[in-house]
Amino acid sequence: MTELAHETEFQTSAHRISRFLQWHTPEMSMPRDPLIEALQHLAKGCDAKLPPSAKLMGSESRDRSIHRLSREAGVHARMVQLKDQTIGESPIPLLAFRKTEDALSEPVLLHRSGKNWSVSDMAKDWKKQSLKRLDLRSFEETAYMILPSLPDGQISKKALLMFGLGRSKRELMAFGLMTLLSGLAITLIPMASAPLLDYVVPEGDRGLTYNIAIFFAIVLGVNMLTRFASGIAQLRIKGINGFLLRAAAIDRAIRLADKKSELGQSIPSAPIAVLSTRSIESWHRGVWGIALSVLSSILIALPSIFVIATTSLAGGLAFAGILAIVLAVGYVISKRRIMALIDGLSTPQSWMTHAYEGLSMVDTIRSTAAEGRLFNNWTDAFLALRHRFLKSDRAGVSSTAMEGSVDGLLVLSAIIALAITGGVTSGSAPVSLVIAAGNVAGAIVALLSALSQAPMLGIQYRMIEMLLKDTPNPANTGLIPPDLSGEISCRTITCRHGNSARPAIEQVSFDIKAGEHIGITGPSGAGKSTLIKAILGLIPCESGSVRFEGLELSSLDQQAIRQQIGIVDQNGKLFPGTLFENIAAGAPISSQQAMQAVAMAGLQQDVEALPLGLNTPVGETECGFSGGQVQRFLLARAFVNKPKILIFDEATSALDPDLQDHIDWAIDQMDATVISIAHRLETLQTCHRILVLDQGVLVEQGSYHELVEAGGLFSTLIDAGEDHQPLQA
Repeated sequence: MTELAHETEFQTSAHRISRFLQWHTPEMSMPRDPLIEALQHLAKGCDAKLPPSAKLMGSESRDRSIHRLSREAGVHARMVQLKDQTIGESPIPLLAFRKTEDALSEPVLLHRSGKNWSVSDMAKDWKKQSLKRLDLRSFEETAYMILPSLPDGQISKKALLMFGLGRSKRELMAFGLMTLLSGLAITLIPMASAPLLDYVVPEGDRGLTYNIAIFFAIVLGVNMLTRFASGIAQLRIKGINGFLLRAAAIDRAIRLADKKSELGQSIPSAPIAVLSTRSIESWHRGVWGIALSVLSSILIALPSIFVIATTSLAGGLAFAGILAIVLAVGYVISKRRIMALIDGLSTPQSWMTHAYEGLSMVDTIRSTAAEGRLFNNWTDAFLALRHRFLKSDRAGVSSTAMEGSVDGLLVLSAIIALAITGGVTSGSAPVSLVIAAGNVAGAIVALLSALSQAPMLGIQYRMIEMLLKDTPNPANTGLIPPDLSGEISCRTITCRHGNSARPAIEQVSFDIKAGEHIGITGPSGAGKSTLIKAILGLIPCESGSVRFEGLELSSLDQQAIRQQIGIVDQNGKLFPGTLFENIAAGAPISSQQAMQAVAMAGLQQDVEALPLGLNTPVGETECGFSGGQVQRFLLARAFVNKPKILIFDEATSALDPDLQDHIDWAIDQMDATVISIAHRLETLQTCHRILVLDQGVLVEQGSYHELVEAGGLFSTLIDAGEDHQPLQA
């Protein structure tokens, strides 16, 4: 009984302590973090929000925190440079960092309206404060755009059309209001024409005639201004939504490519991916353009239709009947054109794929004398598509003819209706009716012109359908990893490419200590590159696990892991941009850090000899750099963030011995774990340990001399002289 009483008292005390610790008074509550609040405001503008558990990690860099928190909110962050002049054209606020006397910069939001800038910060409760002049020297060079993402699952047409609508509500309201005012203004002309013809002209009152002329001029001026304002609103809608949608489409295309790569599926070629991301914006803009044109035509025509109906009900009914027939015929023609374009297997991707794939393998095609077959396949795909466009254009001729005659047809129908029904027997009302009919006819012509654009929307949707129907990898997965020390562990991992019958690697296990240099070798097809992909999380493990710092990779944010690893692939290339952009690869680094990485890669003299230095532009042809220089620029990219893990896949094959020694020295200075795939086996002599793979199985491991003396596969490879013959992983 006594023990039970003591246990009860202990539980009661523990409960009280727990309640006390959970009770947050204003003095004990966590302080507001300005970066968290800034991101919360930006996410809200994207119709998203940070989760309640969002917080900063002590060891995490600011850049990684911004990208991680953005993914948690379902949006994505894009790093920009404030000095870039195009930043001023951004329709969304920028997350910038204002310099302070303290070591830490203050997160602020920069807003642009026309040519004027305003700033908001936590001290002012994020209320906008106008700036007389934006002094970029007061801010750090690096800023961020927070952009909305497309949903992770399949996307319906409705969901795609609703994307970005929240940011355009004000512009939509302005467009509707200005268009309606334009319709009301133009309606005043037929309404005022009756008294003009009935009273002013017969009496010959010049003063009153001048006043009415001035009135008409004002009405026409108002009509022009309101149409101009509605046009500006429409452009803003297209500009804002197009900017946001293009960025979201690129983000989705990248994540889809990641998933296809993991599953071993083919990835769309670069031109097709670019065309799809561009077409998704074009389709969205086209559909909204037609919708706004329909709305504009209705708002402009409604007041004039009211004038027609009040002038002659019978004439108005006859006019409405003709109008309905015209719209029905226009709809049928547009539908026929759409069906002509989408009926068939050939799409714009077909001939573009033939062209791109053929030209990218031109040496192989020439060596097999297959130029004729390439030309035939290319032209067959193009001509099939061209035939469908011609078929659609033939149907479009009817639409063009109808657009040219609808004005006169509607006016004539109003006159005939009046003559047959006798709805108006005298006075100037017929003139008002004809003028109003002309106004409606103009609106209908604009509507038919908009409908003529519908056929292209059908083929554009077919081009983006896979982008919408496929499901990408979720953008927000995994726990935040700690700073890596270089410790890696693989436990019985098995991976296969797609639905391959044989695993690419099977039951592979090994441990890597921090700072250890590991070599990986084996015959062609042994699974060397697959093993690296498994370590990086680029392909899923069928069984087993990869661990960093004792934590399973599958439970971690794999993108955050890869950001802490420097990798140089044997097929790595420089991308279009500047040398600085190639070395930074999106990381927030300074020019000084870039030059330090360049020096470590043995390129300092080469870069200093260039007139533009790090600002030297790089094109698809590498701007004349040699293979060895390209490899060293890729090494500089891997060195710049001073990672604790470096992975090289035949990364120094184009370097001479002196440069190889310099690179080895630079790597030793970093005190990092190094994993090297090598085909030249003599380059592995300095490795602490070598892993030898054969048909996906780890058959032996040890130091260079241990493996040579063991007389196994490694020794056989050396004896066979394969260290002088490049092998493919």
